[in-house]
Amino acid sequence: MALKIFSARSYLINEYARTAYKKGVVLKLMGQHGAASKRFEEAYQIFKRLRPQDHRTAEDLTERDFDQLVGFWSR
Repeated sequence: MALKIFSARSYLINEYARTAYKKGVVLKLMGQHGAASKRFEEAYQIFKRLRPQDHRTAEDLTERDFDQLVGFWSR
């Protein structure tokens, strides 16, 4: 539900990226690796748009990187 809400509002793109990453983590833990990869890639593409100066690969990003995209009240 959160992904649907965040995707409908462009000013919530940071929250959308973080939520997509978190959903990828959950899907991976559930063994749904294909769906998890799609969410991780989606989160990474948004991260690159938000932080174009950051040249790390998707594999180098951590939960902390996505947490830092949002204000502490959104965590």
